[in-house]
Amino acid sequence: MYKEDKIFLVIVFVFFLILSIITLALIITNDALPCNCNGYTMEYQTITAREARDLIAHNSITVADIRGLEGCGTCQFNRGHVTGAGRYIDPKALYNHTQDILVYSKDGTRGEWFCQQLVGHVYCDIYNMEGGWIAWSR
Repeated sequence: MYKEDKIFLVIVFVFFLILSIITLALIITNDALPCNCNGYTMEYQTITAREARDLIAHNSITVADIRGLEGCGTCQFNRGHVTGAGRYIDPKALYNHTQDILVYSKDGTRGEWFCQQLVGHVYCDIYNMEGGWIAWSR
């Protein structure tokens, strides 16, 4: 075997060794996350309006008002909404989001669907407010 061949084999070996170490580090890092699919969140939680108030008060969170899926979203939003909420009609607008997300609809039912659309597409915790705006405004 020529000296050049040995050097080439050593370089290939070192390359695969480094690649293996990087892969192992990524696997260990993903295992430390609260999700199990390349860092994406794989489930959502349903919380009460009271829990949502505490969550908003003590965390940096995106609040998604999705009431436009149930009629005139602008009308409903203008009549009242959770402080700091933004209007979202398309779940894809939040894909790859890295801040926790609280979703609420009129009564919580559309919120479940919306949260299901986010699962596997965001890097954060997802919450659906049970009872939606109706529960919040009581």
